[in-house]
Amino acid sequence: MLKGQDLLVAFYLAEHESETLATGASRLGLSAGEMHNAVQRLKGARLLLSEGRRVHRPFLIEFAVHGARFAFAPVLGRRAGGIPTAQSAHPLHEQIVSNGNELVWKHPRGSMRAQTLEPIYPSAPDAALRDSALYRKLALLDGIRVGGTRVKEMATDLLVKELSHEV
Repeated sequence: MLKGQDLLVAFYLAEHESETLATGASRLGLSAGEMHNAVQRLKGARLLLSEGRRVHRPFLIEFAVHGARFAFAPVLGRRAGGIPTAQSAHPLHEQIVSNGNELVWKHPRGSMRAQTLEPIYPSAPDAALRDSALYRKLALLDGIRVGGTRVKEMATDLLVKELSHEV
């Protein structure tokens, strides 16, 4: 069974396939063992190709768009300071008027006060602050997880482009 950290690792590897697992673990806030186990689960789920650490992009896209919102159901919380996500973050933020529906990952270095959304893994916000491409993917995933029809459609289109390297 996949865990939230596995999707975090898959999104990271989509941009950094040539990095060592130790480097990836450090940048994602995972231990070497957590990183190794995530890679093994991703291979078992066929989201990584069995040889090496190459992301199986069509399968990752399918899972992110159609399965992640069920496997990693969104958990909303109280208002707090945090890092914008979903329709509150780039690139959705520029295209959608949020009408007071702003969402954040609770974080001390956050730039916005809004309703909180638990990230798919606790270290995801810190990893996102270190890697803008990862941040975009995670925010778009959150748009799919919690957004209404229009937000989900826009987030899906943009995430597919991100994961397909069409950006």
